[in-house]
Amino acid sequence: MGGPGDPLGFKANAAIEKWAKYKEDYHLRFRWTPRRVWDVALWGIAVPVTVYYLLVKEQKRVEAQNGRSDTKYLG
Repeated sequence: MGGPGDPLGFKANAAIEKWAKYKEDYHLRFRWTPRRVWDVALWGIAVPVTVYYLLVKEQKRVEAQNGRSDTKYLG
């Protein structure tokens, strides 16, 4: 069992192999475009900073509502 005539053996699918090779070599074809710069700025910087700011603001509000002193945060 397991030889080239095995009906249950591995059979490579050319389309899947081509897609996998395309995904593996993407770093060779990558180019910085204005759209990619915008996406990195938005999703890599603006969204995390905004989420952090909102979380700290909410935490401070809850602390004040519960009568605790203001805790020091990074912001």
